[in-house]
Amino acid sequence: MQSETQKGKGWFVNECDILYLRGTVDGVSIRQSTGKKATKLNIAWIKKNAPMLLIKASQQKQNARLNFNISIEELGNKAIELTSHKRDEAGNADYRQKLRDYIVPFFKGYKLEEIKAMHIELFQKELLKSKSSATVKRCRNLLNIIMTKAEASDIISKNPLKYADNVQVTHRKRVPYSELEMRTMIDKADGWFRVFLILAFSTGLRSGELMGLKWSDIDFEQGFILLERSLTKGKIKTDETRIGKTKSHRRTIEIIPDVLKILKTYYAKKPHPEWMFVSKYAEPFKDTTSIIKYHLQPLLAKYSIPYKELTTTRHTFISMMMNKGFDKNWIQEMVGHKIQSDVTTRHYFTYERDEKRLAGINNFMFGGDKQENV
Repeated sequence: MQSETQKGKGWFVNECDILYLRGTVDGVSIRQSTGKKATKLNIAWIKKNAPMLLIKASQQKQNARLNFNISIEELGNKAIELTSHKRDEAGNADYRQKLRDYIVPFFKGYKLEEIKAMHIELFQKELLKSKSSATVKRCRNLLNIIMTKAEASDIISKNPLKYADNVQVTHRKRVPYSELEMRTMIDKADGWFRVFLILAFSTGLRSGELMGLKWSDIDFEQGFILLERSLTKGKIKTDETRIGKTKSHRRTIEIIPDVLKILKTYYAKKPHPEWMFVSKYAEPFKDTTSIIKYHLQPLLAKYSIPYKELTTTRHTFISMMMNKGFDKNWIQEMVGHKIQSDVTTRHYFTYERDEKRLAGINNFMFGGDKQENV
């Protein structure tokens, strides 16, 4: 047993002239070195700070015990709950799903303190074999929230995410519908779905924004859609309900003349007094599942058009407008992208050769079909 040369309330100096804490806080017995020599200055310091240091040491000891019992699933759900105010309901549901389906199965055999940077990198590598880089990145973000909470609570000594290589997100650019495919879809569709497709192809509206349209959003006199909302998983999203960096759903959309005529005809026999597009149950669509299954896929199959996601109508609008030389700023205003943002070009635009333009240049340089010998 260590002999004591000096002591006070909550502290003592051992035979090696080192300051120690000693006491009991909430039933937790503390006896540990401060690592400091028993100089006059350090003794004055411990006399003043011993009560606070004992409380902190007790918390660390309790957390160290907790570390052997708390699971990553339990801590993960708690971390999501504590940070839920930073996300909307869909975002929190997505995090809970990723915790349950991806993170817990991989790390269930680890104690929290055992998880190192190399384990994080291995998790990312394995998940990338079957999931997109965006999904893996979101799992990493959730892991960082969990480990940051663990570090702040002294459950772990350091957050391993700080030392693990990051995930480079790569976006898959959709192949737009061709002009022939677009015209076939519009010509062969009927009823409300034809109007839905015409608006999608002529405005670049998101699927949720189309599902969320009300008659009150249409200015028939001026030829505008005054967009206010989107429907996502049955929930109405507006700019007022946004949390963090999410999509903008408030903007003014220009309606081209022929589409305006079609909307006026559709309005004359509107299927619902409030909503533009409703399901067979006379209520707004909760998501695109039934639209795709019962309307889009049968239409594409009937006319031998390769299947592409419903949201590809948006990519088609952007690509067509940019290939036809329309102003990029106007396109970005229409689709709700930030002006000068490169997301429009990187993720939505597919370049097409302008044969007429190239033929004109060819004629100017080489006089039509004449070609110089090289």
